[in-house]
Amino acid sequence: MKTILILTDFSDPSLNAARYAAGLSSELNTSRIILYHSFLPLPMATELPVPPPLPSEDPYGRSNRQLNTLKDELSVKLSERVHIETRTGEGPFVSSVMTLVRDENIDMVVMGTSAKGTLERIIMGSNTLELIRKCKVPLLVIPPEAKYKPVHVVAFASDLKDVSDKTPVLKIKPIIDLLNARLLVFNVSEEGVRSFHADLIKEQKELHERWGTESVEYHYVNHKDIAEGIMRFAEDNNVQLVIVIPGKHEFFESFFHRSISKKLAYHTRIPLLIVNTE
Repeated sequence: MKTILILTDFSDPSLNAARYAAGLSSELNTSRIILYHSFLPLPMATELPVPPPLPSEDPYGRSNRQLNTLKDELSVKLSERVHIETRTGEGPFVSSVMTLVRDENIDMVVMGTSAKGTLERIIMGSNTLELIRKCKVPLLVIPPEAKYKPVHVVAFASDLKDVSDKTPVLKIKPIIDLLNARLLVFNVSEEGVRSFHADLIKEQKELHERWGTESVEYHYVNHKDIAEGIMRFAEDNNVQLVIVIPGKHEFFESFFHRSISKKLAYHTRIPLLIVNTE
């Protein structure tokens, strides 16, 4: 993970995500961090000691000033070998991020979730779900209450559908190796679903073969709500990072919308690493 792109709007959740990413960067052997802000109108509630904008200050200048303030804060926490750069933009959010990912050879994108309202309001606005689906590199989503600590246990959630085509082992394995973490591969099925019919057994076999001889633990659990079942499994097994694939199971939509209970939504502190299969 040589280069990490951190998206920020200077809200408290996005600043928390930036601080989390700074801590994680040492585990990922990161040497370059890019801080990006799109200065389209967004609500801001910064806790950084930034003076109010001058009446004559243009959005570009204000964005750069706040980025440099965040850069100075993170620089104190990072080793000298990590170089921090800043970027601003005012074009369409998703396409701007995708251009940065391509042109700057980004290995991972980091963003935060909103602490206000429901989880369907995520920082960066309504384009976030589109970004999650289109981002070609791993996208790390940090809940507002998540605080960085070394990652020792990682869980990968599989829905056991089209495992051979939709299990991005080659994208996940390098991250697990860098973290030197224990990997739990698990499936959550709705209560009452039979776990031993022929098609499911075939997918389970394929799942094991995809990981080969890697040191992986497999778990198969039942829960009435798949989204909640995934997060309960993570909490019960002291997981510090959950890996999910967008569009593969109900958890993806549930986590970012209202079908997951408010209690779980507000109290989950486990970051999500979203990995596309393309």
